Amino acid sequence: MTKEQKLKKLKEAIISAVPEIIELKFGCEIYIEGCDYVFTFVAKENENYILKTEEGGYTIIPAPGYIKILGRPITLEDVLIVLPEKLYVNSKTGKFGHFHNHDHFNPPVYWKLNKPLDQQSKETIDFLYNLICKNGKDNH
Repeated sequence: MTKEQKLKKLKEAIISAVPEIIELKFGCEIYIEGCDYVFTFVAKENENYILKTEEGGYTIIPAPGYIKILGRPITLEDVLIVLPEKLYVNSKTGKFGHFHNHDHFNPPVYWKLNKPLDQQSKETIDFLYNLICKNGKDNH
């Protein structure tokens, strides 16, 4: 499987365990039918949505008829909720935190702190995919 395929499966498993990721609230990314890009939801005021554009500006639009909720970025906190108990999560080392599975004699895998799941290394995605998806953790 490619990194993108594993990432998709991993996201599905994590969202299944932490459904608030796809709730329409501050920071959630949404796609509006007929638009060519993704907005970040800021707030709903009366019947209007306040949205942040990809360029960093803000816009207010009437609540659209069709939106696809893409969700907020998946964080380390979300991943920790679905990790098996046998996994050791160590403190940070510089700009990285690291995971170590004591059942195996593999080197630790690093999480880039303050970066969402999408921006983690292939090694980190592979490690998490094997722990969460291949070990049946995606059936929460």
